[in-house]
Amino acid sequence: MASSSSSSSSSVTSVVLKNFVPSGEPKLSDFEVKKVPAPSKDQLKDGQVIVKPLYLSIDPYLRFRLMGSKDTFAESYVKGEAVSNILVGEIAASSSKSFKQGDLVLDNDGKWQTEYITDASNVSKAQLRDGICARDFVGVLSMPAYTAYYGTVILGKPKAGETILVSAASGAVGQMVVQIAKAKGLHVVAAAGTDEKVDYVKQLGADAAFNYKTCGSYADAIKKAAPNGVDIYFDNVGGEFLDAALADINEHARVVICGAISQYNVGSPDKLYGVKNIVNVMYKKVAVIGFIIFEHYNTPEQERFFDEISKIGVAPILSWSNLNYDVKTKQGSRCLLHDISGSIYPGELVAIMGSSGAGKTTLLNVLSGRVQGGRLYGEINFDGSKRNPHNFKRMLAYVEQDDLMFPQLTVDETLLASAGLRLPDEKYTKADKRERVDTVMRDLRLSHVKDTRIGGYGARGVSGGERKRVSIGVELVTDPAILVLDEPSSGLDSSSAEMVVSLTKDMCRQRNLCTLMTIHQPSSEMVAKFDKLILLSQGKLIYMGPMAQALPYFESLGYPSTNSNPANFFIDLTTIDFSSDKAMQQSMEHVQNLADAFVKFRESGGQLPASDAAAIDANAANDDQMGSQINTVNNSNAASIQSRSTINKDITQEQVNLVLYEPPPMNKWHKEFWILLKRDLSLVRRNTSLLYGLLAQCLSFIIFLGFVFFQLDTDQASVQNRVGALFMFSVLCSFPVIFPIVSIVMTGRSVLLRERSAGTYRMSSYFLAKVLSFFPMAYIPYTITYLGIYFIAHLQYDAGKFFIGLANVYSIIFNSIGFAFAVSMITRSMDVAFVILPVTISNLMLFAGNLSNSQAVTPVLRWIKYVCMYYYGYSAFMQNEFGGLKFTCSDDSAICYRTGEDVIRSYGLDEQAIWLCIVINLCIAVGNFIFAYGLTRWLAKPRYLWI
Repeated sequence: MASSSSSSSSSVTSVVLKNFVPSGEPKLSDFEVKKVPAPSKDQLKDGQVIVKPLYLSIDPYLRFRLMGSKDTFAESYVKGEAVSNILVGEIAASSSKSFKQGDLVLDNDGKWQTEYITDASNVSKAQLRDGICARDFVGVLSMPAYTAYYGTVILGKPKAGETILVSAASGAVGQMVVQIAKAKGLHVVAAAGTDEKVDYVKQLGADAAFNYKTCGSYADAIKKAAPNGVDIYFDNVGGEFLDAALADINEHARVVICGAISQYNVGSPDKLYGVKNIVNVMYKKVAVIGFIIFEHYNTPEQERFFDEISKIGVAPILSWSNLNYDVKTKQGSRCLLHDISGSIYPGELVAIMGSSGAGKTTLLNVLSGRVQGGRLYGEINFDGSKRNPHNFKRMLAYVEQDDLMFPQLTVDETLLASAGLRLPDEKYTKADKRERVDTVMRDLRLSHVKDTRIGGYGARGVSGGERKRVSIGVELVTDPAILVLDEPSSGLDSSSAEMVVSLTKDMCRQRNLCTLMTIHQPSSEMVAKFDKLILLSQGKLIYMGPMAQALPYFESLGYPSTNSNPANFFIDLTTIDFSSDKAMQQSMEHVQNLADAFVKFRESGGQLPASDAAAIDANAANDDQMGSQINTVNNSNAASIQSRSTINKDITQEQVNLVLYEPPPMNKWHKEFWILLKRDLSLVRRNTSLLYGLLAQCLSFIIFLGFVFFQLDTDQASVQNRVGALFMFSVLCSFPVIFPIVSIVMTGRSVLLRERSAGTYRMSSYFLAKVLSFFPMAYIPYTITYLGIYFIAHLQYDAGKFFIGLANVYSIIFNSIGFAFAVSMITRSMDVAFVILPVTISNLMLFAGNLSNSQAVTPVLRWIKYVCMYYYGYSAFMQNEFGGLKFTCSDDSAICYRTGEDVIRSYGLDEQAIWLCIVINLCIAVGNFIFAYGLTRWLAKPRYLWI
């Protein structure tokens, strides 16, 4: 169900109860999904709010609400009205002083409707803590989780070493009981309904488990699994299983009755199971306690539950301690980061702020594993253990400040290529990848521009804000654990920047994604969206903690904010004043005092005075009205404490150890190659200015060369014309080919570096695809040019010579492509490349055998001709054209060539046979490609410091 903003839609979607279900299992036909009028802010009465659900919870007790009976503990649903249950939502509009737009709230009976009106007294603010995200309130902090905690800890009164038996242990409540009991030091015996569920509860920590459907006698199975008897029985099933548990119960045991699911759908009362071992309750002095969890909401026990459970199994996704980073300068060594420590958790949107030179980008790059040069020391852990560069690269998505994408591709093509290359075929089908791309476009509000080109470099395309969101989408299709953004608001207007941050916030909540971004001076609206702030100055940590605690923290130090925008206050407070030496010294001492104060604050436990803490709203606001996806959490398999901080890695540790520097490829080589080739061919095909330029070039060559050397005869003048025509064509097969290829390769090099830093593909598949994509651009127009010049100039009309000449043309073009790639990788600047190229090509032309006799070149430089493609290409042209020709000589001819062989010998171009010239040229081309591939691999190889 996707929610719709009340300001942008006249209706919303609602799930309505169609039929009561007094017995049996509910069916989809008992419900109806319908459109209802959208609530508006004008409809709000004083003290009411509009809630936009983010996550819904589906719980077993809802079965009672579907019966239509007043005789159950749960209030019945009303037929024809929206069903409801516990949910996590966001305030879309408010007329209450207690809530503002964007607040994250809990509603214990919220409607399954994309937006609805309720009294403010029905909702409460969801208090986020480290490691706790919005989704956890319908997962490990949900009603089933609280049920498990209250029954196990409050009523069960467990003592370490005791044995607890849990029925329906793989269910929403049961699996939480297993984990809480293990955390309390109990011996856990679990019963589940399938072998897969038995394996699952063992993974959660159960010491013994059995399949109650295949175990035979319940009593025998319990006795075998719990030979020392049962001290606590947490009952979710009732009936025969409760009877069997009482048969193995110990003295002074506690039986906590949470549910009796085996009895819910039996129909008439006479079919209910009668417990036979009830007498053991008396004999063994057993305490049997039943409870309804709703009666224990908003109690000290619930607050204790939140505090205790939020600390169990919660590990930061990324943590770092004592980070120091030094670089060498002319004055010696400069420390850019000083003893920085901290951690971030899934579901958090974290901002790194500070004035220019504070160390924001440096810290971001250090944490992302993208810092180069200098000396780095300290410790960084990913998902609770030391970072492995291969795992980490796969699980981190890095969005650079510049939007590095191909302007000729559409939004859809850009995202689909990223998904095709970075999502493994073993896990995702083609349809899955297509769906992932569609979901990302929908989440980032890009569906309406899916067929629009990215644009840039003077080409029309999507807007700046849309381009930034595409950059984010390129990374999000990989389903990362951490999203890192370097100055995402750079170059955007305030509205676009705020939308980027708002959508990023939504993605954090929906995907339980940790997002870390540097941002220089955001608006107050953007500041309100951040969950956590890392404030730096001169590489020192000034503050790290909840954004909402930042202002009270500085106020407690004696620095109350006088600025309506907290970001401006933070910058003013931590900026170094360079107006004079005295001012600089004083401001540096001020920054040091702030850093020292935060160290003391952390050492004291990081607690603000009670008066300050009571005023803190720790929930980030979200002002955008665009709607978000409602996520339904089925608590039967979503309540694992341990799994909250467990990252699903794409590669195993064994695979990691096989590769020293580069991550294992995600897909097979031919799949990568095909995706890259299609993308590169699209880039060439859509470069219309280049294609039109090649067409114009082709026509001009045919016209000028063909008609300058029009219909060559066999007199002495035709000798010179043939020599000139063949030399010009040798040059034209390379010079106009090399320059556009160099331009295209160097323009796309930044994208190559970005994609290789993320381990998107193999270097070999990229290189071969890029080379082959240039073949149509190079070979088609020059084949046409050769045909035109050959017949207009009237070179020898012989089929054999025609095709030999064509083969020579192809060998020169092939060589030119390799040469262009090599030059593209040697130089880092296109300006430098375009200075080097004419000089290099002009010097090589000297050794072709036309401007100077190839055998008369000084021995010091003569070796160059043997590695010169012009020498072999021109030699093959000359031998092919002049071979077998007879010329006439007039009486006034100063020089007379009677045969073509005379011409060839006079130019010294008869050292190698035609076929050998072509073969050697191809060998030189292969050498160029090998050299270019080595340079490309070396250039694109990540060289980052890791700790």
